[in-house]
Amino acid sequence: MDLASLSGVNMVGPITITTKSKDVKLEEFTQSLKVELERGDLELRPHGVPLAKIDARCRNVGNMDLVLPAGASFDLVASTEKSEVRNDYGGSVKMDTEGRTQTMRSSVGGGPSVQVSTARGTVTERKE
Repeated sequence: MDLASLSGVNMVGPITITTKSKDVKLEEFTQSLKVELERGDLELRPHGVPLAKIDARCRNVGNMDLVLPAGASFDLVASTEKSEVRNDYGGSVKMDTEGRTQTMRSSVGGGPSVQVSTARGTVTERKE
């Protein structure tokens, strides 16, 4: 495994990952997930529905890609301080911009809390 990356498939939570400088890719995980990165890209692909609670933060530089299954229910808050937030999932979203900070809020079916944020990087929410 590359020392600059961490990946996991078919993980059962609750899961907590804290790292200083790694790209992280997690697929097919269940139950709650908490990820804290100092810097690095993050790709999350949870397993089916219902979704688990997700709390993912990058304190410095890193792009975040959140790939959610079709038909998932969730309450999403996604933000970046110095880039953009993209909604490729569809559905109703509320976009707020204050200075250089952009925040997207989306509620689909009143599911679990999904919070993703990065200081500098793009956050993308899309459908699997």
